[in-house]
Amino acid sequence: GCRVPLSIGTPVEDFDKKGEPCVSYDVVANPEVVEQCSTEPAFREQVVQLCLAAVAQKYKIELDARFKLPKIKYKGTSVQLQRIRKKKESQIQEVDDSKAPLPGTSASRR
Repeated sequence: GCRVPLSIGTPVEDFDKKGEPCVSYDVVANPEVVEQCSTEPAFREQVVQLCLAAVAQKYKIELDARFKLPKIKYKGTSVQLQRIRKKKESQIQEVDDSKAPLPGTSASRR
């Protein structure tokens, strides 16, 4: 399986190229995912479907599954700020068995 973490922005009211009102959503993905989408059409299709499903789930809306990918990289006038959680390193460390207290004793009695 492939894991594609996404961050979905808030809805932004805008206008499409015909001047009709529309709503756009920023979706942030790892740059490697974006690069792979540009070289592999089948993967791009899967990521687009994933993005549509993520937006629909987050905002509890129904989206049309038909889509066209515009040649522009960004829709809108300013990029929305989004917070992306950074995976923290584990704070758990292995303990050297020779320094571990014996069962039923405390470390100070050794």
